[in-house]
Amino acid sequence: MSQVTRNFIQALETPSDINEHLVLLYSLAARSNTVVELGVRQGLSSAAFIAARPDSLVSYDIELLPEAVALFEAGKAEGVNCELVKGSSFDIELPEVDSIFIDTDHTFACLSKELKLHGNKAQKYLAFHDTVSFASELMPAIIAFMDMNPQWETFIECKHNNGLLVLT
Repeated sequence: MSQVTRNFIQALETPSDINEHLVLLYSLAARSNTVVELGVRQGLSSAAFIAARPDSLVSYDIELLPEAVALFEAGKAEGVNCELVKGSSFDIELPEVDSIFIDTDHTFACLSKELKLHGNKAQKYLAFHDTVSFASELMPAIIAFMDMNPQWETFIECKHNNGLLVLT
């Protein structure tokens, strides 16, 4: 079994605030050629994206934790085109990609700015974590974005494990 697969299984089996969503995140990445992740922390969601082996994965965080760095090194060692970049979601210019996963600062102001900058760069999926535990901050930003961009609709909405919302 490859290290990338072991990392994904460990992330799945270790109780966390996102582990119950990792199969879904893997599935979205497997249906995407290009994936961008905004907000990495220890890299649990990254483990799912790396295991899906999209043509390109670029993940951004303002702090690169050793656990996340190790996941990306394992992916690169197995030929996965993945990159972990230290940087703010406000300071990057994204190209068009298939999927964007957002799990950064859970405030209305932050998510509103990220969606204004990057939301329509996604061509297939926009996914958001913590949409239940931070509903009062995140959902108004998502609803305002959808009101301004009616081409986006809810694909999947999960209420468990702090919530996960996927738009298509």
